[in-house]
Amino acid sequence: MAKDDQEAPAGGLSASTRSGPAPLDVTFSARGGGAVYFGGAWLDFGDGERTMVCRPGSGCRVASATHTYSQAGTYRARLIGEGEGERLLLGSVTITVGH
Repeated sequence: MAKDDQEAPAGGLSASTRSGPAPLDVTFSARGGGAVYFGGAWLDFGDGERTMVCRPGSGCRVASATHTYSQAGTYRARLIGEGEGERLLLGSVTITVGH
């Protein structure tokens, strides 16, 4: 079982937009800081969906992903590096979707 998310020293997450009406298309830019994550780096969109942005064991630098939020609400998107027995929070951003 993975430990609670720990803050990583490098990396980050940014979004093309942080708010708007549904459906809202958001392009995320993920920066893994060049570290190698045993389990890869994942972008959790905060709405139950996620996507891998860096392959397991690769040097994670910069990647992007686009996601559509179809329901109104507030979502916390998180970039997570998965190591051996731990998860590192590399960055997060809050997305607000209106009606």
